Amino acid sequence: MSDGNPPQHVLAVFEAAARRLRHDLTGRLAPDAPGLSPSQLRLLGIIPERGARMTDLAARASITKQSLGELVSALRASGHLETVPDAQDGRVKFVRPTAEGRRVRHRIDEEIAALEAAYAQQLGTRRFATLLAALRELGAAR
Repeated sequence: MSDGNPPQHVLAVFEAAARRLRHDLTGRLAPDAPGLSPSQLRLLGIIPERGARMTDLAARASITKQSLGELVSALRASGHLETVPDAQDGRVKFVRPTAEGRRVRHRIDEEIAALEAAYAQQLGTRRFATLLAALRELGAAR
């Protein structure tokens, strides 16, 4: 039975931390990427500069190909991504950032670094480094 307080198990804590990071990042990027959603920013942040196949990108983003298609369509319409035939297999779509997409991705990288520095200051450098190491270990263990 719930006492009205949010749960404090590991999933709830991870989700709360991820929400804060997305909120902080989206707020910092709003002037540089107006109208882009957190999901669109996330995709721009993980797509390789050289691009990727749609199926590989969907796996990397942990989303369905249909959801990826919707995000890619929106980012193509806003001028952040382009699709081209794969050089090795012309039947396959290859997605890559445009110059504007690369500019926003660079800003994403800068702002993530700034947020990491702010979180390290808040938690202490040693605690933040330990947190990152533990999260990397958990993320790698499949």
